Amino acid sequence: MATSIAVVLRKKKSKSNTYPLAIRITKNGKSTYMYLGKSVEENHWDPSSRKVKTSHPNSGRLNNFIKKKLIEAEDILLEAQSSKNDASPTQIKTRINTGGESASFFELAEEYMDNLTKTGKHNQVSSNRPRIKHFKEFLNGNDISVKEITVPMLDKYILFLQTEYSNSQTSIYNKLNIIRIVYNMAKERGIVDGREYPFGKNKIKMRPGKSSKIGLTEAEIKEIEKLELTEGTGIWHTRNVFLFSFYFAGMRVSDVLNTKWSNIIDGRLHYTMGKNSKPGSVRLPEKVKPIINAYKNDQRSKDDFIFPELKKADLTDKKDVFRKIRTASKKFGNYLKTIAEKTDIDKNMSMHIARHSFGNISKGQIPPDILQMLYRHTHISTTINYQNNFIHDKTDAALDEIVNF
Repeated sequence: MATSIAVVLRKKKSKSNTYPLAIRITKNGKSTYMYLGKSVEENHWDPSSRKVKTSHPNSGRLNNFIKKKLIEAEDILLEAQSSKNDASPTQIKTRINTGGESASFFELAEEYMDNLTKTGKHNQVSSNRPRIKHFKEFLNGNDISVKEITVPMLDKYILFLQTEYSNSQTSIYNKLNIIRIVYNMAKERGIVDGREYPFGKNKIKMRPGKSSKIGLTEAEIKEIEKLELTEGTGIWHTRNVFLFSFYFAGMRVSDVLNTKWSNIIDGRLHYTMGKNSKPGSVRLPEKVKPIINAYKNDQRSKDDFIFPELKKADLTDKKDVFRKIRTASKKFGNYLKTIAEKTDIDKNMSMHIARHSFGNISKGQIPPDILQMLYRHTHISTTINYQNNFIHDKTDAALDEIVNF
């Protein structure tokens, strides 16, 4: 069914007894309205000619304004109909509101960031802020329309990131991905069409780099376990949090700090992973019990957190929770460096290395489907690819077979 455009008087009377003028866009029986910011009394509107009656003191000016807006809308509708994309009434309305041009990239990016903030995804906000800033730096601080983002421009941006920041393939991927997300927002709204899409085959290919994952050995974990530390100190607490994470297959630090006493039921830890909302439970390892018992005296209620970092957080404010976890992670990172020095571990210690350490020690001993449940991966291919970072027996044997002559 063809799309139609018409100027109408909306039946929404204001306090001044006037009714707003709007352009109605109809397709397949569904309509959307673009208000023109003008209103008139009902007796000054001619519904048959769709014009303001001459009885209105500004009828000439208003009718010229209506005619101009209607011509702009019809031109944009013709352009949309001539493209391969079948635009919806809402998309056509967006095109009309932007004058047919692509909206500001940074305005859309800010809208995307606001939506992340509203949904409590502060970790993504924190990660994407500098990525957007780097793109603006590349543009010398200038704004740009989404329509102006092309393959040649992105090629230059990639070169900029390689030369100015020495970015890895993964970093470049992440910085291009935020551009792609914003571009897709514009495409979904009909601001730009798919013919100019700069990502994909024979265009800008999105491929994250593969980083080398290094975990601790069994011997190194044992050194950390037997390290003599004064109870109640920051380094002692950090060791507890790190080992708690490791004993639960490299549980993420945000999930560790969110763990409550009420999550422990019948000797099992029940929790939902924050990253992908996957629920599950696992039996408490014996080594975990003395760790949590050390915090038992500080328990205020059944629903209290085991570890202290979030006890004073405003749980209704996701941003406050995020900040306290981020602050704690930095503190843990500093103490873990001290732990590495005390145990002669020559590896880059971090909370995330607990996950790599579990993978390194387990190697090929545990079936992938079991590891998938422990890691809480959505897809088993993710588990297999992750675990392949730590399985070197065949390649090591092949190398020995050739060089040991």
